[in-house]
Amino acid sequence: PTPPAGAGLKCKINEVMPQNGSAFPDEVGKFVPWIEIYNNTDAELNLGRVALSDDLLKPNKWEFPCIPATRLAPRAFLVVFLDGDVANANDLHASFVLKAEGIVTLALNKGASDIFTFDMGKLSADESAGRYKDGAAGVSKLSEPTPGAANKEPAIPSAPKEGAFIRADSNADTKVNITDMTFTLKVLFQSSPAPACQDRLGRIKTSGCNQS
Repeated sequence: PTPPAGAGLKCKINEVMPQNGSAFPDEVGKFVPWIEIYNNTDAELNLGRVALSDDLLKPNKWEFPCIPATRLAPRAFLVVFLDGDVANANDLHASFVLKAEGIVTLALNKGASDIFTFDMGKLSADESAGRYKDGAAGVSKLSEPTPGAANKEPAIPSAPKEGAFIRADSNADTKVNITDMTFTLKVLFQSSPAPACQDRLGRIKTSGCNQS
């Protein structure tokens, strides 16, 4: 049998998807939670009997089986399904389920190889979080899932909500310049109509006026 891995096993939990609605099926066509392991070295790695867990106090929840698929080539990827299905001990299905909400911490090789932490509540169905570029330290929501392949760039943050504004942009033209000062003076001293969002004048925010 393959001996257990030690601290020198250099690989990463590279991508996770807790709500797999239709993105990537398992070997029988089911859509279940999955993670991706990345060998970020130039040598083959043997993951046989390496531990994986979602509980740092119970780091040996599940072990990779000793099968050809767990001999990971240099710079290669391996998808593991975290659905609790252990009917076949030689399948790549972990004995626990990847939670779809809250902050989840995954430990690979008892944390000696990698610890992956992310707030799964930030992901909707068929969205993933991971490292960009592959094997990097930071984890973020990705622009699209890529199970078994190089990660895409992080997702672009959402645009500001309707009604957001730039403080002192009195005339709402997305610029702050002399015309805004002129507009404000007309409102204050010439009875010109005020903007719907009073805080554009630089005054205290009023009810119903959203800020960015």
